[in-house]
Amino acid sequence: MKRSWLEYLWTNHGRVSRKSFAAFQLVFLPLWFGAISSFEGKPPVKMVALAALVLVPLFFANINIWVKRLHDRNYSGLALLSSIIPVAGILWLVIQGFVLRGPGSGNRFGAPGSGEGYAPNK
Repeated sequence: MKRSWLEYLWTNHGRVSRKSFAAFQLVFLPLWFGAISSFEGKPPVKMVALAALVLVPLFFANINIWVKRLHDRNYSGLALLSSIIPVAGILWLVIQGFVLRGPGSGNRFGAPGSGEGYAPNK
């Protein structure tokens, strides 16, 4: 089932494939680092406004995509907390997100592709 792009980014229901996950990260990471690098030399008020308008929505969209990717691997979204373990936790997440394939059959989070892609609402 195709979802709207808002539902794709702002909900954490369903699953997302490695391909869609990697495509999102290729767009997200340059936006994130570009926004952060634009903080240099800005007054604090402008930094807070930029963070509220750009970084906060990007952060929550990325969390939702990570949760869907972990759902595809049959893990709860709480597995994101493993990122607080300095090296091992982040390495585990990178392997789960980018390397390992989700099961080809349904799991407790839905059928493969249940959070996949987006299409304009009709």
